[in-house]
This record gives sequence, C-alpha cells and structure tokens, in this order.
Amino acid sequence: MLKPRLSPHQRGWRVYTSRFLSVAVLVLVHLLLRFLAFSPLIYAALSGRFFHFPTDHILAISFVFSLPLYILIAMPSRFQAAAAMASLHGSVREDRLTFGHWLKWLLASLYRLAHALPFILPFMGFVVLFYYYMRVPGFNESMLAIDAVGKVVGGDYLAGIIIITAFGIVSALFAARGVLRGAAFEHQPVIENGIHASWQDGRKICRDRKSAIRHTFWTNVLLSLPAAVGILVILGIHIGSELTGTLIFDFLLGASMLLTFNFPGNVLIQIMVVLAVLWLPLLPLRKLAQSAVMSLPPKQDKAP
Repeated sequence: MLKPRLSPHQRGWRVYTSRFLSVAVLVLVHLLLRFLAFSPLIYAALSGRFFHFPTDHILAISFVFSLPLYILIAMPSRFQAAAAMASLHGSVREDRLTFGHWLKWLLASLYRLAHALPFILPFMGFVVLFYYYMRVPGFNESMLAIDAVGKVVGGDYLAGIIIITAFGIVSALFAARGVLRGAAFEHQPVIENGIHASWQDGRKICRDRKSAIRHTFWTNVLLSLPAAVGILVILGIHIGSELTGTLIFDFLLGASMLLTFNFPGNVLIQIMVVLAVLWLPLLPLRKLAQSAVMSLPPKQDKAP
C-alpha cells in the first residue's frame, strides 16, 4: 500500500527540521550575497551620502548602481540555492560554487530575465515616471501633473490619484506575472541539462503540476502575510500621523516618504524586528516547499 502523499510544505518542513544546520547555512550565505548586491543602496541609506551625487536622490541613484550587482550576484545565486535545496531534498544535483558553474547560472539568469523583461518594462517605466514627477519638479508641478492625468478622463486630482494608483498596481502585478513565469526554470538542473532544455522542462512542470504549484504559491503568500501586514501597519501608523487631511497634499507626502524611505529610526527598528520574527524563520520553509513542487521528479512525490 502506498503511503500518504506529502504536500510540498510537509516535505519542506521535514527537510527544514532534519537538516536545520545545512538549511541555516544556505540561507545565511544567500542573504549575505544579497547584502553584497545591494551594498551601494545600504551604504547610501546608512551614511546619508553616495559619492558626490545630490543627497535628495542618493537612494534612487544607489539603487540603480545596485542593479548590475544584483544581476551579477543575486540572480545566479538563485539557481545555486535551488540546486542546493534540491540536493537537500535528496535529488542528485550539482550545486558547487565554481566559476564555471556561476557563469552558466549567470547565463541562465539572463535568459530568464530576457523572457520576463517585456512584462517588467511597463512597471519600470511607471516607477521612473512616478519618481520623477513626485521627487524632481516642485510641489506645484507635481500637483499639475496629477491634475493632468485626471483630466484625461474628465476628472481632477482625485481621478488622477486613482488612475496613477491603479496603473501602478496593475503594472506591478503584470511584472510579477512575468517573473513568476520562470520560477520553475530556476529549479531545473541547468548545469547538467543545459539552459534551453531546462527552460522547456520548467515549462512542462508548470503545465503538469499547475494545481500543486498554485496551491504552494498561495500557501507561501499566506506564510508571508503576517510580516507584510506588520510592516504595513507600522508604516501606516507613522504616515497616518503625518497626514494633513487634504487628499492631494497627503498623496504627495506619502509618495515622498515611501520613495525616500525617510522614516525615523524607531520605525526602521520595528520593521527589522517584524522581519526577524515573522519573515526570516519562515523563509526557508517557503523556499523548500517551492523546491519540492518544482524540482523533485514525480517518483519522489510520495513519502518514503
């Protein structure tokens, strides 16, 4: 008689608890790699300066400087982490950090980025325009820009705010859809099978395991929800205390605070505490569950 089928999160939890030290080391290494990738942004945020660039825009400029590092460091590391997690699940996978392997993972990550870019570009365009009109012109010019958007549909500031917010949300969801299209690709044996074959295998897994992948995704969303709600509450309380009650002024104020992340130290500490308590402990479980549903061969879908 076959033993009961284990869900991806049950398989992930089994690995998390039985191989805790290996999982913890893997997570720590990859968090450090992301810290390195975003080191320009972190340096600017902590020091309040970034070379000789204007201080009003150092976070945006340092973020742009971080993007090439993210492509070179963080994106290939996702393939290595996926290979390591598949190995923890019991698959035979090449996950050594060598120059040749890293180069191939880099090419694979660029291949994935190329497929996602058409979905990401509208959101990138929105972010650039939103930042420019909220941060570069004067206050009056920003108000006129919002009013001009509202007049497109025969409205005023309120209509402009609604349109801008709606487009931002829709373009962000569209970008997320593009990024998620290649999620299974990361979990394929790129080193052993090559990039093109792994992409095709990833697409096949998405078709064959659509229901399981969807269920795993929404379970991971629920696991991330407490941290997201906690951060939103902290930001909402602080931003709410600064609001004036005038819609257009409050919109510009909130946009400026979010774009510059100009919050008091106690707010940042509270956010870090929420991340440490509600996000970090569940991060390995979410990633291991994703690995279980996207990388294990069908014959390993049942409990031993």
